[in-house]
Amino acid sequence: MLGPRKFENETALRAGMPGVATGLAWTPVGGDVLFIEATRTIGSGKLIVTVSFGEVMKESVQAALTLVKSRAPMLGIDSAVFEKSDLHVHVPAGATPKDGPSAE
Repeated sequence: MLGPRKFENETALRAGMPGVATGLAWTPVGGDVLFIEATRTIGSGKLIVTVSFGEVMKESVQAALTLVKSRAPMLGIDSAVFEKSDLHVHVPAGATPKDGPSAE
């Protein structure tokens, strides 16, 4: 309780969580670690993508889902699950490059 606050590395805390993948992004100011969170819920087959940086990431999510669907039998996934579930993929805003006075 006394003394300096302990630093907890976000990468270490989130890397082992189910539904969270770790990636890397190139930015004009270096790069950043990305946490890509995915959740499947009961639904009607919708793909919901919430990212703060562009169409390329949304296209990548769609391509990844298409790959999983095409390999569903090999992966032991019943293809009906895609029609009865929504998939929400989220990349938190912390992955947005920061530069200038607001980056401090």
